[in-house]
Amino acid sequence: MKLRGINSIRKMLIVPGLAILCLAGSQSWAANQRANQKMASSASLPDKEQKSPWGFGSTYTYSSDQMKTSEKRASKHKLDLGANYSFKNKLGIAIETNAQWIADGNNVRKTEDNVIMDDLEISLASSDELKSGLGYIWAISDALPTGYASRTEGTRNTLTALGGLSISFLKSKIKLGSVLSHSFIQQTYDYSVTSGESNPDSLTTATLGITYKPLAKLAFDIKYTAWSLHTINGENNLLRNQSALGAAYKFNEFAAFAKYSIGNYDKSDSLKMFYFDETRQTISLGVSFEI
Repeated sequence: MKLRGINSIRKMLIVPGLAILCLAGSQSWAANQRANQKMASSASLPDKEQKSPWGFGSTYTYSSDQMKTSEKRASKHKLDLGANYSFKNKLGIAIETNAQWIADGNNVRKTEDNVIMDDLEISLASSDELKSGLGYIWAISDALPTGYASRTEGTRNTLTALGGLSISFLKSKIKLGSVLSHSFIQQTYDYSVTSGESNPDSLTTATLGITYKPLAKLAFDIKYTAWSLHTINGENNLLRNQSALGAAYKFNEFAAFAKYSIGNYDKSDSLKMFYFDETRQTISLGVSFEI
């Protein structure tokens, strides 16, 4: 069984033998921007039998806000890279990072803060499914402040703990799952050097969802994610939520996925179930490769 790092876990709806839903993850810079970037992009499908304990993965994701006019619509691009090692006791370690950039049409923005590397994240994780159909996952990660945003904002460290449970029905064709995570963020400065707002010091995320697999290589999912971001001085705390539909198809070591976000966040700072944001509706497309 291949185990991945915590960033990969956030992007999955199904870990081997476990339905896990995507979450917004550790945030090591200004709240308003990082909260959206960590939203997951796809449902994952069962892995092939692994002959080697070593694994490598790469994912490219394209996303855009469909509510903006074509003249103002920018596209976001993200390239994830990671490597992992799985032990025989269903325990694994991983190291991951990613690069992000924004483009206007075919033109990549030529600014200092556009094409940037994210933090380097090291994680320890374990997952399994019992004969009863119940599954579990837990993970602990530490994000080292190697990324542009963390170095700019003075983020020292982000420690994240994650746990989840699932149950499967109809020979694992349908899975219900939930995930809860909490991140502790250590900052150098109380206030952001770029926005002037209070920097975040913790993030709590909860996700519920259901996955349906009509075929072994095809999966559909619907999920609801809510997260609360707390800032050092409590001046701009955020309550956000998102509902999303996703699909994924796997062929050999490759997978293609799509996600449609029908909500993003509530500006009133009051949590509303299945909040529908009329100004932000995002479509994400991507491909992944794992060996």
